[in-house]
Amino acid sequence: MGIAAERFDLRVWKTKEKKMIYGVTYINPLFDWNEEYILLQSTGKKDKNNKKIFDKDIVKVTCFIDDHFEHDIFIIEYDEEYLAWKLTPISGRQSEFFYEFKFHAEEFEVIGNIYENPIYST
Repeated sequence: MGIAAERFDLRVWKTKEKKMIYGVTYINPLFDWNEEYILLQSTGKKDKNNKKIFDKDIVKVTCFIDDHFEHDIFIIEYDEEYLAWKLTPISGRQSEFFYEFKFHAEEFEVIGNIYENPIYST
């Protein structure tokens, strides 16, 4: 599957059942979307373990700072104003920033998402 096909790989969080539906590839435009269903889009990238990275995923990012590695935890979110993926920090050590996914996605490790791991939600 090429990058264009992966970019439209979706998953759906069913709020009432608290269940994630994976591998959604088609959405009926006539479907009555309401607060019971939350549509989550793939970023089109994979983490260091070859796992797809989706909107609202929780990722651990490893960076080499000075002479050692540091890890921070972020939520992947799409920013409608800037039309870009951003990293929102959970740890409080970093500020929110936009990330260029065509480089460095291998520094990410998906460790969950905010729906199935609510302890990380903001």
